[in-house]
Amino acid sequence: GLVSGKLDQKNRIFKVYDYMSRDVRPEELPTLASKLLEWQESNAIATNALHHSSNFMKDQRELWDSEQKDAQLQLEIQKKKWKESLEAGYDPQDIAYSNRQSYKSIISRPKSLGITSSLLPFSYGKP
Repeated sequence: GLVSGKLDQKNRIFKVYDYMSRDVRPEELPTLASKLLEWQESNAIATNALHHSSNFMKDQRELWDSEQKDAQLQLEIQKKKWKESLEAGYDPQDIAYSNRQSYKSIISRPKSLGITSSLLPFSYGKP
């Protein structure tokens, strides 16, 4: 290439390390100037696309982190509820959670009412 160097993104400058001289006749200057403007415009478009992509990825990462934190919190809540149920003397096969039947309504029923794992939406521990 005509120029070699390194782009310093932090300071937003291009450090030139080497260049090749080139003779340009005065009548070629308008063409060279227009090519440099085209190059500048294409770089602006690429920069804009990179910023957009970077912002999109940042937003996706924040969303993913938020979902992971929420899932971890829900897991900890569920673990605590299951531990409390086991400590209260409920049979692990009678403890289940589903979207159709709330966890609290399942564990709040004593065994004396005849609630068994076969009556639950799905059973814990057995296929």
